[in-house]
Amino acid sequence: MELIQKGKKQKARATEAESWDFVLKDLEFAAKHLPKEWDSKWDGRLTKGAAYAYMCRTALFAKRWDIAITAADEIKKLNKYDLMDEYKDVFKVAGNKEIIFSIAYKIPDMPHYFDRYFAPDGKQGIRRAVPTSELVDSYDMADGTPFSWSGSMAKDPYVGREPRFYASIIYNGATWKEKTIYTYVDAENGFAAYRDNMNPGEKQTVTGYFIRKYLQENNTEFDDKGSDQFWIEMRYAEVLLNLAEALAEQDYAKNQDDALEALNEVRRRVDLPDRTTQEAPDKDSFMKLLRKERICELAFEGFRYWDLRRWRLAGEVIDGKQAHGTKITKKDDSSYTYEQVSCDDNINRFFPERYYLLPIPVDELQNNPLCENNAPW
Repeated sequence: MELIQKGKKQKARATEAESWDFVLKDLEFAAKHLPKEWDSKWDGRLTKGAAYAYMCRTALFAKRWDIAITAADEIKKLNKYDLMDEYKDVFKVAGNKEIIFSIAYKIPDMPHYFDRYFAPDGKQGIRRAVPTSELVDSYDMADGTPFSWSGSMAKDPYVGREPRFYASIIYNGATWKEKTIYTYVDAENGFAAYRDNMNPGEKQTVTGYFIRKYLQENNTEFDDKGSDQFWIEMRYAEVLLNLAEALAEQDYAKNQDDALEALNEVRRRVDLPDRTTQEAPDKDSFMKLLRKERICELAFEGFRYWDLRRWRLAGEVIDGKQAHGTKITKKDDSSYTYEQVSCDDNINRFFPERYYLLPIPVDELQNNPLCENNAPW
């Protein structure tokens, strides 16, 4: 009996392709059988659109470009989702037309504490995470000109940027809850160089910036009662960017116009000029533009790290590198100087090649001798 049970435990792993087949088949079944929408009493449940959106996202990781394209097309056919007119409203209006699937919260039954840990006025002091200069500098000027710390832009770096910057970032001089937030050295919410023993009571930032997206500006009791800001898991803008990427990867020469159109639909919402065939004559140049668009459109929504892994760029972007902040100093004449500094205590980050795959737990390997670990481990 013991030998039979032991035999049942010994099973070789499925291949990567078989694993993706299993997941995508499940999502296809869900999309086929879930309703387009639920009665109000079931509001919040997964819908047909959500299943197709997950299929679209998953297919990018599986490199099944045709499935990603088909899933995106099915979402369009539902004629239910569209981009909001104003980017900032996507994260303020619950149940808006851009949201495909979201998580709802309720005070006092089921709150969360995002504001407590990320808002500049939270009692917890030092923020759990703050935007880096690498992110902030990715936002273009309102006319589509790339931002640069050289030339006239550097004199007043937070004026004239595109709408997603103002909806996502609290910067030096930004208004927050009818108060001006200053992030220069020695200000209440000012810059403080990163150190291991930072006091939780401090209200400073190690990069010169705070997150704005997903914070509730009208919530004055978040430290005690929590927050009920909804979390968006899937939205239509991501679907358009996924579609653009899949079209480019499938056959950019053939799909160039459609790929650019999907990308530009996202850009038009924030009044940025269309990307053109002159800017993206080939797949590599298009992908560089797409990657930047995902940074600005999807900031703080949980995509960047996994995008870098999916593109096999995590090693290039993370390994041996440091993230940076902007150290702002106020001069006697009330003007400012800006210095780009490490916010990693001058310690390089680490992402070796083996990190692209996760190791199988030792207990599982011992339990099933036919289960082999991933090669790098």
